[in-house]
Amino acid sequence: MQVVLADVNQAAGREQAARLGGDFILANLIERQGCRQLVDETLRLHGTVHVLVNNAGYQHVSPIEDFPEDQWERMIALMLTAPFLLTRYCWARDEAAEMGPHRQHRLDPCPGRLALQGGLHRGQARPWWDSRAPPRWKAANPASP
Repeated sequence: MQVVLADVNQAAGREQAARLGGDFILANLIERQGCRQLVDETLRLHGTVHVLVNNAGYQHVSPIEDFPEDQWERMIALMLTAPFLLTRYCWARDEAAEMGPHRQHRLDPCPGRLALQGGLHRGQARPWWDSRAPPRWKAANPASP
């Protein structure tokens, strides 16, 4: 399996891709064009995408009254919109290639920690699909009823 890494940091991205024996594509996934560029370039290099791992993200912690709206929009673009677009662009190529039910296998990891005041620490957060996970307000304050 060939690995393709994308990042906005060209030096770090190239270094990690070389370490893994993979390819690096400079792409800003906050922008729609960056997502399309990543898929198009990957398909040009390898012809298909078998596994799509959407793990780009970052955290900004601030009281809600001080949280910059532009920062919020960038976070949503990178951690919500980009995975949707990358999946959509790969899906469209699969449909064109008539790959049927055996299309890409996708893995969309969840963050390893909740950024809540007094919240959970790394390794304690359960994935969003785990029905045993308590509501976020309860996770942030276990003493709450």
